[in-house]
Amino acid sequence: MRWSAAALFLLCMACSPAPDVPHPVTALQPAAERAVSVGGRARLLLGDSATQAPLQNANFDIQAWLDDLDARGIRAAMVWAFMAVPQTRDGRLVDRRYGYVVPDLTPWARRPEPLPAAADGGPRWDLSTFDEDGYWRRFLHLLQETARRDMTLWITLFDGWAKEVGDIPFHPFRRENGGPLRQGQDFVILETYGTEIQGPFDPDWPWPRRNQWHQERLADRVARELNPFDHVILELFNEGEWYDSRALRRHQEHFLDFLRRRVSTPLAVNADVVAGLNAWEDPRIAVVSWHTRGFDTVAISGRWLDGVARTPIKPLVNSETVPPFPTGYGEKVTEDDVRRLLWATVMSGGHVFVQDDSAFAFDPAAPDPGGAALRDQIGLATRFLDEAGYHGSEFAPAPRLISGGHVLAAPGRVLAYVPDADALHLHLPHGHYQGSWLDPRDGNRVPLQVAIPPAGETVLSPPFSGDWVLELTRAGDNLP
Repeated sequence: MRWSAAALFLLCMACSPAPDVPHPVTALQPAAERAVSVGGRARLLLGDSATQAPLQNANFDIQAWLDDLDARGIRAAMVWAFMAVPQTRDGRLVDRRYGYVVPDLTPWARRPEPLPAAADGGPRWDLSTFDEDGYWRRFLHLLQETARRDMTLWITLFDGWAKEVGDIPFHPFRRENGGPLRQGQDFVILETYGTEIQGPFDPDWPWPRRNQWHQERLADRVARELNPFDHVILELFNEGEWYDSRALRRHQEHFLDFLRRRVSTPLAVNADVVAGLNAWEDPRIAVVSWHTRGFDTVAISGRWLDGVARTPIKPLVNSETVPPFPTGYGEKVTEDDVRRLLWATVMSGGHVFVQDDSAFAFDPAAPDPGGAALRDQIGLATRFLDEAGYHGSEFAPAPRLISGGHVLAAPGRVLAYVPDADALHLHLPHGHYQGSWLDPRDGNRVPLQVAIPPAGETVLSPPFSGDWVLELTRAGDNLP
């Protein structure tokens, strides 16, 4: 006997409310739209984010990084298109994750004359000339290598960190570095929102026109590089809360139209920071991106259930998890925190990239902070969900089927993440179930069988303390 989607929905409507269920959703219809469609296939994005490291540092070993992901079974990778390295050529300042002055790259070439110098002590940038042999050669290599491995590649286009804190002196668009901007917040100021600038560049243009021209040339070049490939998702900004919200929305809308005219690549927007832009109803936006807000699994699940229940249905991705950053950057959270966030998000219908600054150690000259455990966790979860047949569309969140856990359900199948519950209350159809507990720390499994009576609930306890993943299959169901 198989459960139909309608039967699953009605079943859950009839379930008695569990006291600790954090969200009013009873069951959602399984929907292909919750998966990311890349290359004509439904995909779960559960990946590693090396942010700016692969493309900004010529010593970063792209091949070794992707081999590492491949060996763990990780099928998705995320990078930022550019961010100037916060360093000075004389070594007085270096990025702590590298520990030395790296051969830095951006999409644009440096000017041939050494003076006047940029803020980092090197020549200023020439934003009218691309760095073909350095940056763009690496960009194409990354596209080719991820395609060869059948990985989904997420690229954030405009996360150049043109802001008023942190590394502002080093942004190529700042006036002191050869660019048009007086201050970082001006990055989202364009001269003609909604209208492209035509014709050759004129250095005497007003700064908003020069700013727009340089950004449009970058976006056009990225589009031309992506067009031969069908495994890429392009995000406009990964952050941006420091910009004027109205100008940021107009900037996003300008480049949504600009890119939509040039690529069929799915476009993503970080809806956390763009006020007034309805990412779910906007047909230009294929994927919605959010950031982590705390590490409490109940709050995570409630927030993501809220997002995946919106219509029209679109994939919802946590594009920045903020992990431990062993080298000293970021919030002091633990690998346990990241693991719990990962599982709670996926089991609530979402997708996750773990921002892994320890990946900077794929520069052989950089220190190794020992962050491979983060990638171990991504790989373990990926392999488990692959074996369970979950690609983001076959199952649907059904939080009332099991109280005490975060639940995905399909006809005859249940997957649940159980963070520290002493007892689970199962509200499943009558029948015999077989499956296993998965220890998400090391991948060990504990088999189990469960008999669900014709009426009432069944109480089940995890084998040991800590967080666990539960997989159950109803005996006799004709599963695919």
